[in-house]
Amino acid sequence: MRRFLFLSLSILAVLGSALRATAQPTSAKKEDKAPPNLSPGGSELFRGLLNFHKIEPVLANDLADTEAYYSKLIVVVLGLPSMRDGRAFDPTGVVLRTLRAGGSVLIAADGAGSLANYFPNRRTSLRLTGESVVQPNESRCLAGNRWCPFVRPLSPDVVETQVFLNEKRAPGPEWGLFLGLERIATNVPTALSGVDSSPYIRYELAGFPKGTEVAPEGNLVAIDRVLAVGSSGIPEKSERPFRCLVVADPSIFSNQMMAAELDRSGTGTDNLEFANRVATFLRGPDERKKCLFVEAGQVQSRFDEVQFAESSLPDLPPLPIPPLPNPKDPKLQRDLTDSVNRSIDKWQSNDGPNSAIVGKPPSERRFSNVVVIVIIAAACVFALLILRRFFGGRHKSDVNLVPSDTGRVASSGAPGSMARRKEEILQGGNFTGPVREYLRELFITRGLVLPEGEPPRKLPPVDINIMYSQELRKQLQTLWTVTFEPKPKPIGYARWKELEKMIDAVKRAAENDEWRFVPGGRS
Repeated sequence: MRRFLFLSLSILAVLGSALRATAQPTSAKKEDKAPPNLSPGGSELFRGLLNFHKIEPVLANDLADTEAYYSKLIVVVLGLPSMRDGRAFDPTGVVLRTLRAGGSVLIAADGAGSLANYFPNRRTSLRLTGESVVQPNESRCLAGNRWCPFVRPLSPDVVETQVFLNEKRAPGPEWGLFLGLERIATNVPTALSGVDSSPYIRYELAGFPKGTEVAPEGNLVAIDRVLAVGSSGIPEKSERPFRCLVVADPSIFSNQMMAAELDRSGTGTDNLEFANRVATFLRGPDERKKCLFVEAGQVQSRFDEVQFAESSLPDLPPLPIPPLPNPKDPKLQRDLTDSVNRSIDKWQSNDGPNSAIVGKPPSERRFSNVVVIVIIAAACVFALLILRRFFGGRHKSDVNLVPSDTGRVASSGAPGSMARRKEEILQGGNFTGPVREYLRELFITRGLVLPEGEPPRKLPPVDINIMYSQELRKQLQTLWTVTFEPKPKPIGYARWKELEKMIDAVKRAAENDEWRFVPGGRS
């Protein structure tokens, strides 16, 4: 785009000392007609820039009713209209349709109030705070006037830079609006707050210089306050090619700021250059030609009251992909901390915690569902803690573990010998095999006939001929399970000590011929 445009000297002469030009034209066209009488707070210069870019004004009655028309439309809103004035035009509906269709929108306003109605689906909590922002440092404001602080351009933060790198694309054209312009002057600006993830204002583009305060309190401007936000559609992501910019001070585009008097350092403002960039941004690559210009609720019908002449300065180069920042850079770490703090503060200021629970707008049904989920989760955690405490409180066995091998296995005998096998069993601490084999032989000697295949899982009929047979039957049932269960549990030293007394009792009863396996046996 063209970097700069110069205003004709014949036009600037009528502005007086308060509206003196900031640069001399390289090729000015003389006008035969008398120059207009420009007021300091008017927008004739900005509208003249739109006319230079071959953008034509349209009236509200001339708007077509098709999506294709709104996709090629530019809507400029300077100052929000007062609905008390019955003649004021409300641009809300036109802004909504233009953004939905992929057109261009500029909103520059001050005061206090929500801007959510201007964006489709109201997916934003953006608002004007109504605070009066001042700068006590004379070097950071126009002509030393603390009510006219300069704008501080912002760069993509670490997260945004990483997104650009991942998507292998350069930052959008919105990042070029404030790039390199350190003397964009404001005039009693306010601030924007509540910036969120709405696709139409996803980036914070400009803020305030350090030390900026809120009048008359004198408090520093909060970290979540910015001057300008904006975004543009990404065709690669199947987004409509919309372009949107919101600025918390319409006087940036006023005649007074665009042709400001030279300050004591001999340097003027960058407002004219910035306004030219905004005009190019709104026009876009699709060369939008129609503009609905609403100033303080009044639709402007003329853009040709001021004529501009083109300079020969080179075009701005395209924005490159920013390099990945060094994570060890102390300044980067401070900026990242400030960014996180600002995000948390915005989330809390926008009632994020409450909205996450009850929804937005609040819903009793959603609140009930959240409460039920919290109660169920708490009950599960409580149950897990109880189970953990229960199993953690179980007493360990009083029987000492079998000590590890001290060399007795190797010295007990040759591999495979009975003595070596016995010592390996003792040192390994697993008596499952020997115990099952011993009990099997004992049952066979007492009349057990094993069928082919798997043995019976239930204890076969047993003939017991002693008075207290119930205790013996329980012991036989336990030993039968140990011997023939399909998936035997390991019999450690402690378990062996429990079974040893039972095996001795059953063996003595067998030697005394007190029990025997017989078909149809009785107790």
